[in-house]
Amino acid sequence: MSELSTVPDTSETTTRRKKRTFASVTQTVLVFVMLASFVMIGQQLEAFFTVGEVEIDLGLLLYQIGLGTLIGSALLQIAFGNIPPGANFRQTMRILGIAVLIIAAVFGVGILIAGPLTRLGS
Repeated sequence: MSELSTVPDTSETTTRRKKRTFASVTQTVLVFVMLASFVMIGQQLEAFFTVGEVEIDLGLLLYQIGLGTLIGSALLQIAFGNIPPGANFRQTMRILGIAVLIIAAVFGVGILIAGPLTRLGS
């Protein structure tokens, strides 16, 4: 019998991490940004500070920032959710550009037809 071990050495393969794609990392970041947005929207802070002669409600400011961040990150999540997992950075940017154009077109059409639909209903 041979004294050589038949078990393969896996020390090198177990220490090497699997490389994640740009789209996958971005989706993870967007989920955490959305969670932070929910926290900012749900906070009930009653703090005020003055800048010059203007008094600013910090709770309202955090709410407004959280709402805008949630809307932006949700739209980006829609785009990044449609990117194939194996896409490289260049493919991801191309698909993201197409998704942003589609989202802008949908909003543009909605804005254009809002007036005529309102007049049609009255």
